[in-house]
Amino acid sequence: VLNQFSMDEFDGYFRIATTNGSWGSNTTSNVFVLDKDLNIVGKVENIAKGERIFAARFIGKTAYLVTFEQTDPLFVINLDNPKKPFIAGELKIPGFSNYLHPVSDTLLLGIGQNGNADGTLPGIKLSLFDVSDPENPKEADTYIIQGECYSEASNDHRAVMLYPSKGLIGIPVMRYITGDNYYGAESSLLTIRVESGKIVTDRIYAKQYQDNAETYYYGASIVRGTYVDDTIYTMSPLELNAFSMADGSLLDTLAIADARMYNKDV
Repeated sequence: VLNQFSMDEFDGYFRIATTNGSWGSNTTSNVFVLDKDLNIVGKVENIAKGERIFAARFIGKTAYLVTFEQTDPLFVINLDNPKKPFIAGELKIPGFSNYLHPVSDTLLLGIGQNGNADGTLPGIKLSLFDVSDPENPKEADTYIIQGECYSEASNDHRAVMLYPSKGLIGIPVMRYITGDNYYGAESSLLTIRVESGKIVTDRIYAKQYQDNAETYYYGASIVRGTYVDDTIYTMSPLELNAFSMADGSLLDTLAIADARMYNKDV
């Protein structure tokens, strides 16, 4: 079982998505439906042979699974009849999603890894999935952050910031940056909106760290983002930063730990 999103209770039934095995040609995934006495009453087995689940989400009478080997299959599983679940649709795209976030009844936002037909590529990929037609799910839009970068949101959904009254979704991004005689890291919170079936970038709240890029890549990597009125706050193991939503400027920094603790010999 991948995580908490691989399990769900709905209308008196418990649903769970599992993967058999680890890596290898014998790996398969499954969805089981159990009644109140934990008897298996319905199941879909042997999904995506040779792959494992990277993301799962149960929403009402539908389950969404992302498996991965080289491309990213998004499976739409119909659970309308708990005793006869079935794969309603499938979509294969480059890269993969680690987390699926429901934006509306017909849209899912996938957060994960960039890729091509041969496998993964450096970069973060946001995919907006249109699941209005369960038999023909589509990738309505994408937003790719190129280069050597990482997002805490890929591994922990609590790193995704939601600001409902402003229609914003925030994603932490940590990346290496290079330039003329410059090598460092940039810690940022990317905010986006979903409008008319598209991913619209709002602002990037960023702070750059010159030299000691590897130290800051880990120490200053944002793990949480939140807000108070028109101020955005980002938290990393090293510091708390406050940014103005009016222009994205850095307002103040509160140091929490010394960066040198990340490059001391063990």
